[in-house]
Amino acid sequence: MDGRMIRWALATAMPVLAAIGGAPELFCSPAVVTIEGSVRLGPANTLLIELGDTAPGAYDRLEIQGSLEADGALVVALLPGFTATPGASYEIFTAAAVTGSFVYAPPPIGAGLSLALEWTATSVRLTVVADCNGNNLADAEEIAQGLAQDCNGNQVPDGCDLAGGAGDSNANGFLDTCEVSRLDMMPTGLSWTPLLIATVYDVIAGDLATLRATGGDFTVATQTCLADDQTGTVLSIGTEPGPGAGFWFLVRGVAGAVNLSLDTFTSSQVGLRDAEVAASAAACP
Repeated sequence: MDGRMIRWALATAMPVLAAIGGAPELFCSPAVVTIEGSVRLGPANTLLIELGDTAPGAYDRLEIQGSLEADGALVVALLPGFTATPGASYEIFTAAAVTGSFVYAPPPIGAGLSLALEWTATSVRLTVVADCNGNNLADAEEIAQGLAQDCNGNQVPDGCDLAGGAGDSNANGFLDTCEVSRLDMMPTGLSWTPLLIATVYDVIAGDLATLRATGGDFTVATQTCLADDQTGTVLSIGTEPGPGAGFWFLVRGVAGAVNLSLDTFTSSQVGLRDAEVAASAAACP
């Protein structure tokens, strides 16, 4: 079926907003249209769809009994009844089988939201999704595809959290909450919780008595870099402190070329561990 025949079918079945093979044309109002057989939209075709609310008949929907082969452009017009409610979905095509794709630019629907075009094997729908950075890709999809980090698991890309004022005390481009790893003692050494943003880890150690005597000065108390750019989260320690002595340990992740923080970002911490450890000649590079 060529573009001219498709336009005739839509215009005569029920009034819809449609244009195939040229500039969009406003026919009447949104409607549900059933099309017998299959539909093929070519690269020169343009289809204009109206969206009102999500009730049946309040937005354009094409129910194709055969298959849909999609190409060309899809243009969406928002009616006065449209409300950008996250999760609201409009199934604009159903068919026995759906193949192809549209050139599609989402219309503006409000800050932090986008109207995503979603495909299944038998349908095409438009869904209002969270899009905090305005790149016309749903936040959840951006995270799932590995195009954005979500180190705190809140389904918001970390860049949006940072732009929204979330903590980045050391101004290194990473959320404070995602830099802190829990360090635990084992009978044979150390283990720590992995960090989503870390590729490798450093472990720094020093003398506990010196740390206490200096009021928590890690520059003076740092003695050795036990592990530099280690890939695992377990480290064996062969040396034990002598009677009355003790060791302290700190772990930090490394994200690419960036050393993450040794700080806890809590008010109970005295001093700045990062700066103090960095000033020691025994610190990890």
